[in-house]
Formats: sequence, structure tokens, C-alpha cells
Amino acid sequence: MNKKNYRNEIYCFKILIFGILLPIVICGIIYYLFFPEVYFVKLIDKYIYLQIHLKPQIWSHEFLKLYRFYAFDLVWAFAFANTLFVLYSQRSFIFLNFIVPILFGGLFEILQKHKVIFGTADLFDVFIEIMGSLLATIIYLRFRRNDYAKF
Repeated sequence: MNKKNYRNEIYCFKILIFGILLPIVICGIIYYLFFPEVYFVKLIDKYIYLQIHLKPQIWSHEFLKLYRFYAFDLVWAFAFANTLFVLYSQRSFIFLNFIVPILFGGLFEILQKHKVIFGTADLFDVFIEIMGSLLATIIYLRFRRNDYAKF
């Protein structure tokens, strides 16, 4: 294996861990601990027969509402954009890797508005998904900027 491929594989592994898996797991654990009324948390409780939920005494109620309604959207867009960066790391795909999560998020909001899928359509969700995708793109460009000439 040559040095270029090795560096690319290491970088993709770091994105996989720090840009996809870790954010989703951490967000999911916080979600599970503080929001037992959410459908997917109820499913987890049903199948693992263990209910560990905390009462939110350390955060303000407004922060919890913001977290509940928007954190997963942010993490979803961030992880989705990072997944695309792992799959399509060529320079020509950067714009598509940024825009595709936003388009998917917008499509989900339209489907929610027309009651095709469960949820409430919210324009702020699209803004949050733009922020997640933008954050992933900025981080990607920051750490890969010097490597474009080498790959």
C-alpha cells in the first residue's frame, strides 16, 4: 500500500469515528436519557427491558426543548455529509456532499407537511440541517485542504 492510500484510509477512518459514529452515539445516549416519551426511546425500553432516564435538573427547560427538536437534525446532516465525504472524497464532489443532506432534509420536511411521513414540518429544521452540513464541509475542507494535491 502506498503512502497516499494509507493517509486516505486513516483520514476516512477518523471521519467514520469522529464525524459519523461518535456524534450519533453521543446524541442518541443523551436523547435516550432525557426524553423517555419519544417513540424510538420507547422501542429501546421495550426490547432491552431496562429504563434509565434522568430528570432534566441541570439544563434549562428551553435548552432541552431546543435539543430535543433540533439536535438530531444537526447530527443527522453532519453525519450524512461526512458519510458522503468518505464515499466520495474527490474534490469535484464537495458541493454535492454539502447539498445532498440539505436536499434530503428538505424533502423530509415536505413529506411531513403533506402527512406522508410522521412529523411536523418545520422550516427551522432545514436551517439546522444546513448548519450540520456546513459544519461537516468546513471541517472537511480545513483538514483536507493541504491533501488535495497529494490525492
